[in-house]
Amino acid sequence: MRDNRAPGTVPTLRRRREAPVAPAVVAVGDGTHSVGQVGRHYRQEAARWLCRMVVRAFGLLYLATLAYAAVSATGWFDFAPAPLAGVFLVVIGLPWTLAAAWFPDQWQPFVAAAAPLMTLILLWAYCHRPRRR
Repeated sequence: MRDNRAPGTVPTLRRRREAPVAPAVVAVGDGTHSVGQVGRHYRQEAARWLCRMVVRAFGLLYLATLAYAAVSATGWFDFAPAPLAGVFLVVIGLPWTLAAAWFPDQWQPFVAAAAPLMTLILLWAYCHRPRRR
C-alpha cells in the first residue's frame, strides 16, 4: 500500500505537544486596575448574585408558607382544616412575630402572617444598598 503523506511528516498520534505559550500581557486604560482588583470585582458580583438568590428563595418560601396556611386553615381543595397551619409562618417570621403581642387580639394573626415580610424587606434592602468603591 502506498503512503500518500508528504515525506518528513509525523503521524498525529506520535507528534509531541509543545508547551503552551503564555499570553502576552496587554495594558488597557490608565493601568490602575490590577489582577487582584479584577478578581475582587468578580467576587463582588458573585456575592450580589448570591444575595439576590437568597432574597428570591426567601420570598418564594414566604409565599409558599402563606399559601399553605391559607389553604390549610380554610379547607380549600379538600384539605382538612389544620389549626396549626400557620406555625411555619411563625417560624420564618421570627423575631418579628414576637411583636404581634403588641397589637390587639383580632390583629395578631395578620401581624404574625405579615412578619416574614419585614425580614424580606430587610434582606432586599441589604442586597440593593449602594456599594463602596
